[in-house]
Amino acid sequence: MLKRSLILISLLYSFLNTAQENHDSNKSILLRGKASAFVIIEDLYFLNWNLGTEYRFAERHSIGVDYVFFRWRQENDIYIDGIDSGSGPSAYSRRRYFLIDYRFYPFRKLMQQKSIDLYINPFVKIGQRKIWSDDPETYYSDNDGSAILNQGSTFFDYGFALGLHYSFGKKDRIGLDLNIGTVYRETQIQYEQRFDYDNFVLVESTSGNRNHWTMHMRLNLYIKLFKFE
Repeated sequence: MLKRSLILISLLYSFLNTAQENHDSNKSILLRGKASAFVIIEDLYFLNWNLGTEYRFAERHSIGVDYVFFRWRQENDIYIDGIDSGSGPSAYSRRRYFLIDYRFYPFRKLMQQKSIDLYINPFVKIGQRKIWSDDPETYYSDNDGSAILNQGSTFFDYGFALGLHYSFGKKDRIGLDLNIGTVYRETQIQYEQRFDYDNFVLVESTSGNRNHWTMHMRLNLYIKLFKFE
């Protein structure tokens, strides 16, 4: 994972140096991010915020770095004799990661609508995830049906997205940024499982790898801090 990250960063650095030598103009620095919280079906709560910076240069190129925090909390209802007796303990999932991306704007000089700019966006994510409950007697099930006490993992994503950059004004000082794509995630997982063999309870620690494709979507606001030649 670390070796692949270093290779990707070195290739990107070489490409950006070449672009900078050929088109050393129209540079700017942007602050980008968002903060949001919302509820789904009363019992599922989401909190998401991220903050990052983007360096634009050479007319059609930019690089960026973001720190992203995402957490959900799910309340578990208590049933007594089949009757809903209120909210019980909650389960949590938290992800924290760094995102490094490169953007290429192929139509910047061709777009008639200057407030809209399309781009191509390869990126990598490096981070951690943790899942736990606030009640040691509450468990959740993994894919194989066994109960999980807690779970921690580290992941590495590399992906590709298409994006749209929308400016609220002619000077491109403030705007909205949206991209949608897909990532391949490599995850190293460590977790504790609980097995109940007719009231003989066994808890064991397990680790493993899980690799899969998943969807990717990001929505951010941005503000241009500096622009210089």
